[in-house]
Amino acid sequence: MHEMGQSSFNNSGRSIVAIVLAGGSGTRFSDEVNKVYVPLADRTVIEHSLDTLDANPSVQAIQVVVREQDVGLWEEVSARRAWHKLIGHVVGGGTRHDSEWAGLQAIAPHFAAETVVLMHDAARPFLTHELISGLVQATQPGQGGVPAHSLRADVLADDPSLTTGNLVTVQTPQAFILGDLLDAYSRALDSQFHAVDTSQTIEEFSDVRVMMIPSDPRNIKITRKADLDTAQDLLLEFANGQWLVDHP
Repeated sequence: MHEMGQSSFNNSGRSIVAIVLAGGSGTRFSDEVNKVYVPLADRTVIEHSLDTLDANPSVQAIQVVVREQDVGLWEEVSARRAWHKLIGHVVGGGTRHDSEWAGLQAIAPHFAAETVVLMHDAARPFLTHELISGLVQATQPGQGGVPAHSLRADVLADDPSLTTGNLVTVQTPQAFILGDLLDAYSRALDSQFHAVDTSQTIEEFSDVRVMMIPSDPRNIKITRKADLDTAQDLLLEFANGQWLVDHP
């Protein structure tokens, strides 16, 4: 992966579609209910990122991918909200990779190959407009962007012996051109390959450059119940798709 800084960008004239993955099993969450449907303040977890995507002036459409057993939960959520850009939901597969492929197949007949696709995990509620802009800026045919932030300070605090290297953690959304995604995922299907995220499939089955976009460590993923407590605190610093205070 390659590093790239963020800057302001006018995305007008570009087709941008978000695929929101809501199919995680949530085994570490230790709950019968899918973690993306649990309450986080006045909304469920999934609603926070959908609100940001729906309000973003550059995003044209939102496709949600759900688990078959969660269709009823999803329909309850979507029925009480009025997301103008939501084009519907599709049932995903048994793995994250399968669900990404299901989302791509759902939008492929309706959007041009040059469309920018934002592949986002519904368990990350703190999506910002700034991050969307940086990712779209990085994305063009043959190149995509993933959000990343350095882990080095955190790791060194736990293990001072690690003094070299550029350790990062990668987040979502991950942005690539639709045509590039379809080509890579078709090749992955032929090889029966299942990646852990979008960028792994791109790197394994294409020559597309993957740019690392600076992100915020507060773009957390709700994985365990303790993460909900952290998220409740973070909500005090977050509103309308933006952080109200700079990260220290």
